[in-house]
Amino acid sequence: MAIGCGHKYCEDCVGQLLNKKTTFSCIACGKPVKNSTLEHTKSFDSKYCDSDKNWREQVTSVYNKTENQFSSVEQYNDYLELIEDIVFSIVNEQDDMDECKKRLSEER
Repeated sequence: MAIGCGHKYCEDCVGQLLNKKTTFSCIACGKPVKNSTLEHTKSFDSKYCDSDKNWREQVTSVYNKTENQFSSVEQYNDYLELIEDIVFSIVNEQDDMDECKKRLSEER
């Protein structure tokens, strides 16, 4: 079970802690955990996947050429690498994230 901060714990253990008191602190990060924060919680992996999916959809809606639009497979592969680099930079908040976002908005 993922708690409000995204850390994962045994569901039985969380249930036992919340039966004893209304709030407890995450052992990993110290953030407070309440019963209400458990219902709509996503793990770090899930949040990352959602972010990746959302940004990938935005990027591929702009960068949507197909292989037959390139004179060689190498050029097409370079284009696909560019897409992956943009998605990676934005999702992982790399130093060039703002530049990638700007480039994406200019291409629209």
